Amino acid sequence: MEMIATAEGLGRVDGDCIQLLSTEFVDLAEPLRKGLALEDLSTYPVRGEIAYGDATIIAPLGRGATTWGVGSNYAREGATPTRRGGLPTFFMKAPSSLADPHADIWAPGAMAAEFDYEGEVAVVIGQAAFDVSEAEAWSHIAGITAANDSTARDVMKATGNPALAKSFPDTAAIGPSLLPLSDVADRDAITVRSWVNGEPRQDSSTAHLIYSIPELISLLSRFVRLVPGDVVLTGGPEGRGVDSGRFLAADDVISISVAGLRPLINTVRSRSRALTLQELVKAK
Repeated sequence: MEMIATAEGLGRVDGDCIQLLSTEFVDLAEPLRKGLALEDLSTYPVRGEIAYGDATIIAPLGRGATTWGVGSNYAREGATPTRRGGLPTFFMKAPSSLADPHADIWAPGAMAAEFDYEGEVAVVIGQAAFDVSEAEAWSHIAGITAANDSTARDVMKATGNPALAKSFPDTAAIGPSLLPLSDVADRDAITVRSWVNGEPRQDSSTAHLIYSIPELISLLSRFVRLVPGDVVLTGGPEGRGVDSGRFLAADDVISISVAGLRPLINTVRSRSRALTLQELVKAK
C-alpha cells in the first residue's frame, strides 16, 4: 500500500491511479504526529479517484520535517565494511533543500561545478525516539521512501561541511510515495536503484550498509529526539557521480526507486549565481 500526498488530497496508489481518501490531513506527517500509523489511513473512505499523471504530487511529509543524513555508509566495491571511530557522520539538511517529487531540482549554479545525485533509502519516523535501543528501533519507524540526497561535491571539499553542500534550495527530493513498514518485504535488504537519463547508475540494498537502519536510529537517538515525520537517510551506494567523475548537467533526469516502488524522478535545471565559491571565500 503506497501512500501519497497530492494537492488534491492524501491517497493510496492503485496502479496508474490514486484513490483519494476522505481525510483532513494535508500531508503524511500530520497523521503521524497525531499518533496514527500509515496503515491506519487505509480505514478512511475513498472519496474519488484521479489518474496518477493528472495529480499534483507534493512533498509527502510537508515542508517542516527534519532530515538527517549519514555519510559514507556503504562499503565501496572490493572493500570490506569497516567502522570508523564507532560513530557514523551525521548531518542535517535545510528543509528548504527539498523540492516536490517529480519537480525540477536546481543546480547551485556558479557556486558548484560538481553537482551530484545520491539515491538512498529514507526511513520515516512514526513514533518519537530518544535513547532507544537497536531492538526497539524498528518500532519507531513508520515506513520508507526514496531520496535523492543531492550534493555539491566541490563545496563539500572546500568547506568540509556536508550541511552546506547539501542544503542549497530545491536541490533534493524524497518520495513520491511512502511504503508502510508492514509492507516492506525484507527490512534488512531494501533495494535502492538509480538511473541518469535512463542509464543505470546505482544498484544495491541496505544489506550492504556499514551501519544498519536499527543502528542508525539507535545511535542518532542517543543525541537527539527524533519525532514523527522526521526523515533519516541511510547513505548512498556506489554509482554516484563522485564515484565515476560524471556529475549532473542541466536537463539531466534522475530516477530513483526504493523497494521497487514507483520511482522518484527529477530534472536538473540551471541556476545563475553572482559569485563562485572561490570568489565568495576570497571576498571574506
